[in-house]
Amino acid sequence: MRVGMRIGFGIALALLAAGIVYAFTAHEREGAVLLLLCAVAFAYVGLVLRRAVRAPASPEESSGPARPAGQHSGEPETVEPSIWPFVFSVAALALVVGVVGAHWVLIPGGIVFVGAAAGWFTDIGRQRRAGAVAHAGSGSGLEHQE
Repeated sequence: MRVGMRIGFGIALALLAAGIVYAFTAHEREGAVLLLLCAVAFAYVGLVLRRAVRAPASPEESSGPARPAGQHSGEPETVEPSIWPFVFSVAALALVVGVVGAHWVLIPGGIVFVGAAAGWFTDIGRQRRAGAVAHAGSGSGLEHQE
């Protein structure tokens, strides 16, 4: 994952540089905005992979409290329902509308997009610290009964 993280940050940096150069040399705004949006997207991917690399792989590596008895590190984690994916989709729609049509929508859309990313990260972090992150099949009601 470290390689993916570095690739994500590298592509984000290259797209950021290309977007800045394009903004000052081209005579149209949309291309620069799209390059900068792609840079933000790849930086976000890099941040997600960075967080995954920093997460402890097993309870022994974690300096925090041990996991409860029913949870194994091999099972995928599930999180509680959240409003942040919906906010992300509204912000993405605002960004697309801003690029295609009303350019004034770009600034509020970008602010909401960054706010949704920060909110989602803090929400997941809060759930992890509280121990509310459950593992798949641990009482969600969706497991297969035989």
